[in-house]
Amino acid sequence: MATAGDLINGALRLIGQLAEGESPSAETSADALFAMNQMIDSWNIERLSVFSTQDQVFTWPVDEITRTLGPTGNFVGNRPVRLDDATYYRDPSTNVSFGIKFINQQ
Repeated sequence: MATAGDLINGALRLIGQLAEGESPSAETSADALFAMNQMIDSWNIERLSVFSTQDQVFTWPVDEITRTLGPTGNFVGNRPVRLDDATYYRDPSTNVSFGIKFINQQ
């Protein structure tokens, strides 16, 4: 996976600001990182980005009302950027699906 620095250096090479093997100054890197973050923020505001769609199957314990998802959650995995409203729970004994209400703690 490319880092922000890799993306910035590649972009600076593409526009001719860096030659092959050169490294940008700390100020140039900071300015480019700021510009990249602004661009990503604008995409998020316009809902233009989809980072990935990932289906995951978890076993929901009986008598448990709430669960958490993330690196240290009840369901261990990468912390999602966003959860889709299309998420549901299917009761395997009846094969009935239920929508899940998301509560964000942020």
